[in-house]
Amino acid sequence: MPVYKYFCKDCKDKFEIEATIKEKEECCNPKFVCPKCKSKNVKQKFSLAAFFTKGKGCDCQGKCS
Repeated sequence: MPVYKYFCKDCKDKFEIEATIKEKEECCNPKFVCPKCKSKNVKQKFSLAAFFTKGKGCDCQGKCS
């Protein structure tokens, strides 16, 4: 299940919510409130994801460009 990062605009708390994509798309889902102050004034934060590939990688020893 995906984990979404959020920031509360009222109390400035940062938190994560574990939810299905369907739950995230539902309007006014009670799951998406600040756990600290119960505000609905929250904004999703996006972070960079790390991607890994299978295989042994580049064997060019710095010769490719």
